[in-house]
Amino acid sequence: MHCEKTQLEHKKLELSRHPIFAEISSLHVLQRFMETHVFAVWDFMSLTKRLQQELTCTQLPWLPPTDAPAA
Repeated sequence: MHCEKTQLEHKKLELSRHPIFAEISSLHVLQRFMETHVFAVWDFMSLTKRLQQELTCTQLPWLPPTDAPAA
């Protein structure tokens, strides 16, 4: 548990030192950043989900298995 907590704290520190935080100096700049960043995240997640559908046994829409105990 201690090791995971230390790793998490280290990663949080790394994230807080990311150069993007130095660029966000006002609410207006943050809003402009988020206006474009949201599309980057959406694009990435769309690609990820498409690859997941093509390369795994995931089906949409999800339906519960007919034999739940066997699943």
